[in-house]
Amino acid sequence: MSTNAINSDVCADNSESVDKIVRDITSSNDYIINRLVKDVNRLTIYRDEIKKLMANVDEAPISMEQVNKNDRFQNIVGCDQPSSVTIRRPIGIRNKGSGSHKRYKSFREISSSKSVGKKQKCCLICGKSGHNQRSCKFKKDGVVSDNQAGVREDADN
Repeated sequence: MSTNAINSDVCADNSESVDKIVRDITSSNDYIINRLVKDVNRLTIYRDEIKKLMANVDEAPISMEQVNKNDRFQNIVGCDQPSSVTIRRPIGIRNKGSGSHKRYKSFREISSSKSVGKKQKCCLICGKSGHNQRSCKFKKDGVVSDNQAGVREDADN
């Protein structure tokens, strides 16, 4: 006995009412066969009746409108196909063997690193940034305040 599945190519409109009718027919057919299994004569008569019905169905023209493939997909998915397809180039993709063996940072990581910034080192003598105590102008000129000189002398000892 074949499976009780509906061929989706034949029946494009699988509405709930069609499914309900098909389930009712198959359950009735199974019930009749199970009742007639013990009586072979009545089972053969039932088989002959089913074959006559099959021949009548094959002879009768069935007009089914052809359903477009896109319409079937729209019915399954539940939304319409967009009129224009927009394809965007992926960002941050590199090809194999590009020579750059560094990690790509996400936009979020780049923006956070730019916003935090790095604290610049400053001179211990004058407190300004851009140079250190060895190249400080005030040390070379000998213009060091008492406060800075005291700190400097303590640091040397």
